[in-house]
This record gives sequence, C-alpha cells and structure tokens, in this order.
Amino acid sequence: SELSLELTPLHRIEEMASAPLNLRFLQLLVMMTGARRVLEIGSFIGVSAIYMAKALPEDGRLVTIEKFDHFAAICRQNFAANGVSDRIDLIEGDAFEVLDGLTEQAPFDLAVIDGDKGRYDSYFPMVDKLVRPGGLVYVDDVFFHGDALNQNPTTEKGRGVERFLDSLGKRQDYV
Repeated sequence: SELSLELTPLHRIEEMASAPLNLRFLQLLVMMTGARRVLEIGSFIGVSAIYMAKALPEDGRLVTIEKFDHFAAICRQNFAANGVSDRIDLIEGDAFEVLDGLTEQAPFDLAVIDGDKGRYDSYFPMVDKLVRPGGLVYVDDVFFHGDALNQNPTTEKGRGVERFLDSLGKRQDYV
C-alpha cells in the first residue's frame, strides 16, 4: 500500500479499505467536480478520506463522520501518518445525530455515503439538504455484493440498499 496505516484486529485489511480502483475513482470525483468541501458518512479506518483529502485543493476541507470511537481513534492516527489531518474534520457520532448540526458547514460540493447500508434511505434526504445545487452525492456499495438485486435480499444491509434504490427511483430531481 502507498499509505501508512494503523489497522484494527477486528477486521481483515480487505474489509477495511476500498479496492484501489474505487479509491482512485473517489479522487477522480473530487478533481472532476472541483470539490472544495466534501462530506463523508462512514470513515471506518480513514482510507477513503485520506485519498479524497489528497485530491482536494490546498484550501479544501473534508468532513467525515465515524460512529465508533475505536475506528475514530485509528482514523486520527492514519490521517496524521499520511499528512492530511489539516484537511480533515473527523466528527465522532451517529450520522443521524450529526448531520443536522452540519448546516453551518454546508453547502458541500460532494457527499459520499458509505455508512450503515441498512439506513441509506434515511441518510440520503439528510445529506441532500447539505449538498449544493449541482453538487454530487456518491453512494457506495449500492448493490451490496449483489444482495440488493435479489428478489428478496437476504441481509438487512441488502434490504436497506434496496429501500434506498426504490426511494431514489421515485425521485424526479436526481438522475
């Protein structure tokens, strides 16, 4: 890996970091949109936040939300070890309790939803209010390993993603 990472014994590295192609894609989204303000829900150990922060302009900021203090502590170490602490604001807490308090930091140019997949349909309307008109909302793992495409998803995460996709399909303001 090109990053210096503190890991957790709770998960394998393959579970903690997105695939290199996905990480580069997030960087590309930051650069292509000209994003200066990025919001991320679900930091985990901070890998995607690091990649996006490295793609931000010098005056850019990334706000990332992590629910679990164990992972937030690892994030802080990883942000410092990779020289991006000055571009990232890590907020510890449940996104549902944190998002309403971010109105002063809005609007965001880009939002990345990668938290609790079972609650994507609830996150989306809250995030939508924080993104500028013409901004981009990127929702990770929208098929949740194919489970969301099953006639009857077998996991709560798959069912949550299916609910999100159904609700988004009914909206006229997103393409």
